[in-house]
Amino acid sequence: GYMVTHSSGFDNPDLDSSLLVGGRYDGNGFYLHKDNYLEKMPLFAMSRYITYNREWTERARIMKSGDGADRFNADVASGK
Repeated sequence: GYMVTHSSGFDNPDLDSSLLVGGRYDGNGFYLHKDNYLEKMPLFAMSRYITYNREWTERARIMKSGDGADRFNADVASGK
């Protein structure tokens, strides 16, 4: 597969990612392989669906997952 993440930033309501069968035309992204998919798949899982929100006051919610990223990265580094 080929993964692309867009609009990275701390307080950005338009974070999104896509998981594709082939590469993208603009070259942004990377291929998933056996040796990197455990490290890269959380990028896809933590992104959000692209939606239009008319309420501008609701657009600045920070939507990040805090479910043990340090433990996950330690497991990846140790080969678990």
